[in-house]
Amino acid sequence: MKPSLLILMACLALPPQARAAQAQSQGRVVVETAIIWRTDSPIVVGSARMGMVLDLTARSDRWYEVVVPPSLGGRGERGLIARSQVQLLPGSTEPPERALRGSAPVPPPRGGPGPAQRPVTRRTRPRPMLPGFVSVNGAYQTRTTGFQDTQAFRVNVEDSQFTTAYSLESGPAFDVGAGGLVTNHFAIGGAFTRFSQSSPGVLTAAVPHPFFFNRPRMVSGSVDELDREELAGHLQARFVWPFTPRFRASAFGGPSIFRVTQGIVTNFSYGESYPYDTATFEGATTTESKKTGIGYNVGGDATFFVTRRIGAGFSVTFARATLKVPTTGSRTVEVDAGGLQAGGGLRLRF
Repeated sequence: MKPSLLILMACLALPPQARAAQAQSQGRVVVETAIIWRTDSPIVVGSARMGMVLDLTARSDRWYEVVVPPSLGGRGERGLIARSQVQLLPGSTEPPERALRGSAPVPPPRGGPGPAQRPVTRRTRPRPMLPGFVSVNGAYQTRTTGFQDTQAFRVNVEDSQFTTAYSLESGPAFDVGAGGLVTNHFAIGGAFTRFSQSSPGVLTAAVPHPFFFNRPRMVSGSVDELDREELAGHLQARFVWPFTPRFRASAFGGPSIFRVTQGIVTNFSYGESYPYDTATFEGATTTESKKTGIGYNVGGDATFFVTRRIGAGFSVTFARATLKVPTTGSRTVEVDAGGLQAGGGLRLRF
């Protein structure tokens, strides 16, 4: 079979659009040397000299797709050449438009609907939790603690002793805390609490008789305004559960340091008259004693935010430390500090 017949049959086998493109779209190189590139990567296929005629099969805003001529080693492969380096031959029409490497997408034809486009779904990232927080609470310390202190004294050539019973009533407290989120579920922070109360003590003493041995006279009385102040700093690890953007709960705990100032009875005075069979309590001598010690704290908090930054919350905290508070000389007495505090107040995050 003759080669010309084979070429004719191959041309007839092409789709009408391809035959029309091959027959009608041709261009001439108008620069000294024009580079033909591969269609899929920036690799040089060959160089076309000025005046070379190329078959154009497609176009984009930057490129013509051409058939690599046999003189450049082509065997029907396609290549890309810059549109500015080629001029259409007279009577040739522009080849069909198509998206070629590095070109803008082909716009839909005017006056008609474009190809079905998949809707673009933009994922909105959730707003991150604000990492810093501050809490200010008014609280009420509900647990009462008490202790006793017994001291020796000598009078009328006899040794004796007196005992003071200290009580601590429930009362208001103040709490302020701050911290920061390490992750969405874990935070590190601290808090400062203050509790102050003034409670009476009860003194009981056995006063020796001035005339008879082993016949003590019992004396008792109330010692007013024995002041107590507890200052505490708490280091807290917090586990946070952000149930919603507005509501979150947390549980916390850690070590605490307490500073206790306690009014202590150091002596007392009494009155007596002949025949000295009785004695009456008249008053007591007091002093302030201070001690610092280590303890612990645990608790929980629930917060509702009215705005992104401002909210209100309720918290419950139990803190405890046992301190040996000095009394007179080198003597000390064990005092429990802290207790159960419940309260609520302002919450801020930033």
